Parts: sequence; structure tokens; C-alpha cells
Amino acid sequence: MKPRKVPNPASKYEQANLRKDPQVKKWIQRLEADREATIETVDEDKLAFITAEVMRRRGEDFQPDEYQKKMIETCPVVAAPDLTDVATDLRHIFEQPEMQTFWKHWQGKRNKHGRAPDFTAAKAVLTVFGMGGISQHLDTVYERVKTDSAIKAVFEELGGRPLERPPSRGTQPALLHYSRVCELLPRLAEDDACRWQAMTANVEMVKELANLHPKAGIGKRLLVDSTAVEAWAPQHSAGSKDDPQYAKREAKLNVRTPDAGFRAYTYKGSKQDIDVGDKVPVGVNSKTKAWRGYYFQVIADQATGLPLVWMMFNAKHQEFYGLLTLLRDLHQLWPDINAELIAGDSAFSNNEVCRTCEVDYGIAPVFRLKPSEQKKKTYIPLESGASRSGAVGYLSYQGHLVCDAHRRPLAYDGSEIASRAGLRAGQTSTEGDFRIRARCEKGTTLRPHACKRPSLRMSVNWHRLTRYPHHNDGRPELYAMRQAMLTRLNQIEGLFNRLKGGLLLGGSGSSRNRILDKGALEAAFSLGCLSMTAISLANERIQHGISVGAIKSVNPPPPATRPAQVIACPTPLKPAATTPAPAANNIPLTLKRPSRKLVPASIGRS
Repeated sequence: MKPRKVPNPASKYEQANLRKDPQVKKWIQRLEADREATIETVDEDKLAFITAEVMRRRGEDFQPDEYQKKMIETCPVVAAPDLTDVATDLRHIFEQPEMQTFWKHWQGKRNKHGRAPDFTAAKAVLTVFGMGGISQHLDTVYERVKTDSAIKAVFEELGGRPLERPPSRGTQPALLHYSRVCELLPRLAEDDACRWQAMTANVEMVKELANLHPKAGIGKRLLVDSTAVEAWAPQHSAGSKDDPQYAKREAKLNVRTPDAGFRAYTYKGSKQDIDVGDKVPVGVNSKTKAWRGYYFQVIADQATGLPLVWMMFNAKHQEFYGLLTLLRDLHQLWPDINAELIAGDSAFSNNEVCRTCEVDYGIAPVFRLKPSEQKKKTYIPLESGASRSGAVGYLSYQGHLVCDAHRRPLAYDGSEIASRAGLRAGQTSTEGDFRIRARCEKGTTLRPHACKRPSLRMSVNWHRLTRYPHHNDGRPELYAMRQAMLTRLNQIEGLFNRLKGGLLLGGSGSSRNRILDKGALEAAFSLGCLSMTAISLANERIQHGISVGAIKSVNPPPPATRPAQVIACPTPLKPAATTPAPAANNIPLTLKRPSRKLVPASIGRS
């Protein structure tokens, strides 16, 4: 583990503006005592000194705009360390008291009768598989654990006893057989045990990072996104859904992976689901993706770029499907998180999700509008009675309130939200108290009187009428924060790249993980996310000079009641007359996880 410097966006902005400045070139030539010296020949420290001096002498000439200010404000405060070797990194990870607590509470499902199985070796193999980045094949990881004494030593210290099973008559101590390890892995993930314990430990470590950086706003700004995960199943469709044989073929394709679904969409500005026989648009800006498997969805903390909570669900569901469950889990694990906003792409931009974020959790949704909506210049008439005073008669696709008297889009003035005093996370506040206000300061020749500050309820259109407007008219600092947060979504893409490129989880084609059981695969992803937070916390404690031995033993009991595995979504809202919701965006009321059968040979090479 090698520490890395945290980025400094202010210096990057200054350097970008001054790279071709003649005064900077003169400074470089004088410092280097070389008339031919250029900006490419000096190191970063000298360049930072030069740009600082030039900026200081010029005063206000190079002040950043609102967007740059928000990019500086949202700069990450933690840089992920470079990894060295598996055994050393695992030792750093499991030296943390939170990780030792996780290991203690993570137990597999016991037998109803007879002797309880020993999960130690299976836990070690699954942990190295999820955290080590050795191979996408479980048997290769098993052989590494079996033969690498440094890795075995880490888990022997955790368990306080040898990793090998006791010898029988005349035999040497040996690790559990590979087939027995494969048989135990689904039981380690049964009833969501691994994911829940991993998220519990993960949130505790993020809280410790918040204590180390009290002014960084850790936990205040959230990011959400999903990535496709191909299952170890045939990667093709069962045909058209209108075909009478569709259900039979789908069941045959999913006989070994019942929780995996097929998804195909084309992307041309926004995602559009496609079925067999549909005409697929082609062109430079369009692309098509199809896979059979799952979505892995993560809510991450923007200040650190680290995951908070996550889940894996069937790919046949829309991406926004898991967000409501993740918000519930996050607030149960961190009740006083005090999150202010959550950013995501256009897949989450619909009325039901935006309403839930605002009304049930008090979090401002910052979701990108679909490109087709951003470009429309027409106005949408409102239903009768939508505006309390009748001053607002129309709504633009970008969320402008349009004055009914003057037929002009109004500048955004602010918002009003309901009080959450006395309410717990998930409890509904008063919808009617959420309003958007605009300013009408000018009249016309025919209507000379201004309409002052007309308002409109957010419930008219939750995903367009937001606290952080979709346009730059009136409150540029709020629009700049929206744009900065949407830019920061690349942090969560970087998180997925670490999972897929660094830890070899969730690859595609021949590099996908050869694990049939969805729970075991989700457990591996959970361990991968947990390792990111643990290694970052270990690095921060080292940088702050905190000895692990000086930390009080962290042993918080897990939450009293783990949420049932039911994704409870609100009843779909009645689509507003302004924006008829497509049928694909209807949220199902409930989804229960199907029961999972334990097949002994369900994991490993096909």
C-alpha cells in the first residue's frame, strides 16, 4: 500500500488558464536561467509556485466562475492508495478493528441438525476472491490460498487457529477440498448475511473517515449509479416476448441462474429498451448493449468516492428500481447521515424516485434530464388548478415556470421544503409544502404589472421542479452545483472500474466470474467494495499517525433488525398531464427475492 496525493483542482484550474501566458513563460525562463525553457520542462511544485505568484499579482483577473468554484468545493478529500501485494494489503485491511468485527459477525447458515460446518476456509477463499484481484476463476484463487503461506497467516491470525482442517488418521493438515468450499459459499451469503454485515462495517469506517476530516462534508453529497454484471449463463435472448414459447425458452436459459434476467437497450442520448424484431437505430452516437445477468447498484459518498451501500438485482428491472431499497438501508445503518443531495444520470430521473427522495428522506434529487427533454423549446400547459394563484400557466421542459400573463419563462428564485422535525428517515412529510418560486420583474406594454414571485408545487412535476434547477436563469450557483455533481459522477464510474479492472469482478465475455449462485457473486462484490473503504481508512490512519493498537476495540452490534428482502416502492404516481410517463418507468409495488436452492457444484469452472 503506497499513499497517493489528493488532487488539487484549484491549482489545475490556475495552470490551465495560465499555460500560454507570457508572464508565466518569463517566470519559468528566469527561474530556470534558460531562455528556451518552457512550461513542460518545470516540475509541478515550481509551476504551482509560479501560477500562485502570477495570480497574487493580478488580483481578480483570474477568479474562477461558479462552476469552477463548485468543482473546487466538491474535490475529493481522500485518494485511494496504490496496492502492492495481496498478503500485505490484506494485512492492512484486517488490522482495522472494524474489519475484525466484520469477520467475527459474518457467519454462514448453520445446519438444523448435527455439527455446525467450519466456514473459516470458505470465508478466506471468498475474501481473497473479492479483495485480492488474483483471478476471475475461483479455483485459481483457491490454489493461491492453499499454497501462499503469507495469505494463510492473515486469516489464521484473524481466527486464532490454523486455516487447515485437523488431520485425520495418518494424513497431513490440509485446506478444505475445493468442492466443499464451493458448497459452503452460498451458505455464507444466505439471507443477505454477507452484504448486510459488509455494509455495516463499511459505514462504520466511513464514519471514522468523517471524524478524521470533519470539514470535508463526508456523507452530505451522494452519488448513485449501476453497472451491468453478466451471469455465468448463455448470453442471448429467449426471443420476442410476444412469442408463445418465450417463457419456456427463458426458463431453460435461466435453469442454473434463476435470478438473472436478459436486458438489451440502445443508447442514443438516452437508454431505450429493445426487443427482438425492433428496429435498432445506428449511427456514430448510438450504441447497443445486451447481456443476461444483473445490475450492481451503489450509493457512494462524493467527498471520498467510496461506496456506502450496494445491492445486486435482476437486470430485467429498471435501474432506479434498487435506489429506494438502498436509501432505506443507508439510513438504517447511518441514521444521522444528514445527506443533502443525491446525483445520478437520467435513468433515475422520474417523478416517483424524485418524490421519494424529497418527501421521505429530505434529500434533493440531482438527476440528469434526458437529452430529448433538454433540447425542447416548447411550453407545456398545466392542468386547471395546478397554480394556486393562476399566475403560472405553463412549464418548460427544462423546469422554467412560465408566466401566464406575459408568456415568458421566469428566472428561478428559490424553493420551499417541508419540515422534517420529528420524522424519521422514510417517513413522509407534507407534499404540499414543497414549492418552487420564480421571479417576474418586468411587464409588457399590454400587461405592465410584474407578477412578482409566483410559485408552483413540486408535485406538479417532481423531476423537473427541483431545488437545483435544470437551467441557469436566476440562481447560477445552484445550477453550477448541479453541473458539478453530474460531472462528479465519474467518481462512481471509477469505483466500477476498480471492481472490474482491479479486482476482476463483473467482467464480460470469457472474463466474467464463473459463479452460478447470485448470493455468492453479490458477496464477492460486497467484499470488493468493503476492501476499498478499509484500505483507504488504513492509509488515512497511517497518514494521521494513528496507531492501530491505540484505537479502541470497535465492536458495535449489528442493527437490531435487518430489513426484509422486499423492495418496497411507493405506489406509482398518477402521471401529470405535462409529462406522460412511459410504461417502462412504472415501478412495481414489491419484489421478493426468489428462494435459492443450494447446489453443491454450483460454483467454479464450467
